[in-house]
Amino acid sequence: MSQHIESKLLNEFFDLMPFNLSVYGEAVGLPIRSSEKIVTAVKEFTYKHPITKSIAQKIEEGLDKKTIIVGYSVKPISFFWKRLKHYLNYLDFMFRGGKISGKDIITLGFYDPASFKVIVLLDDNVNIIGKQIREIPVKLTHELCHYCADINFTTFLNNTMNDSLLPFYKKLLMDTAPKSEKINDSKIKESIKKLSQLNEGLAMLKSHNPATFSVWARLLNNVYNKEDSIKITQFLAMPYYAFITDELKSTYIDQAMKSAINYYNSYDFIYGLDVKNTTIPGQEFRFPSEVTAVSNEFEIREDMLKVINSTPMKENRLL
Repeated sequence: MSQHIESKLLNEFFDLMPFNLSVYGEAVGLPIRSSEKIVTAVKEFTYKHPITKSIAQKIEEGLDKKTIIVGYSVKPISFFWKRLKHYLNYLDFMFRGGKISGKDIITLGFYDPASFKVIVLLDDNVNIIGKQIREIPVKLTHELCHYCADINFTTFLNNTMNDSLLPFYKKLLMDTAPKSEKINDSKIKESIKKLSQLNEGLAMLKSHNPATFSVWARLLNNVYNKEDSIKITQFLAMPYYAFITDELKSTYIDQAMKSAINYYNSYDFIYGLDVKNTTIPGQEFRFPSEVTAVSNEFEIREDMLKVINSTPMKENRLL
């Protein structure tokens, strides 16, 4: 590594170190601390980075309004971190043979619909020079997709349905339940819209929504009997519920991994993306915005670019 590059990475790293922090907002009930130095470093980096430069102005608006906060939690969200890393380590073992590990996660992105906040949390125990700032663009684009699906719902669906959401769910259905090839596109679109209405926004705060199962079962019931429709629905739900219930040591996880492969294959087939061990599979069972969030992490697609740049940065849910 050249001295110039090493010096640049050192500067980026120290810009993000937890010094001189103040509370910038609250999310999931916890104060999030940041600094002007962190905000400035993120702004500058997003304008230069190939992933975020096309939405850098929108990110800057979000940072200024504190709709987007990059910083540190006062209390580490240790339970979530532990579960996330454990789950990704399992995926690592299953799919990657140890090449990538959940222990390497050093930033955590999430969208808090209760406060309209897009949060990227940095790990203050990390001493990997320069790596934290390089992960930020991926986390920002991912969580902005969830944000847009919440507050710009109609625009989100209108722009992403035909080119992103419908192809993904058709592939997922055909790989899981071959007879679903006979289901009319309009019925699949209707189900995707219903899933969004039920689960995006404030509903994301609930770990479980029984109505989601009904949407899938009714869709499958177009070509399968009731019993089979329920079984297929349960199979599709397994990866997501294995994560939220932490059922990682039971035989349940084996079926969850088989189901996860179908989600992964859908990203590979539709977008040419290998997302094994980079995302928690099965969130798409509840959240259609997860499809756009994952597929836009490394390159923002034209449909989602229009959505992000047309979505206002709100300061709280009352506005």
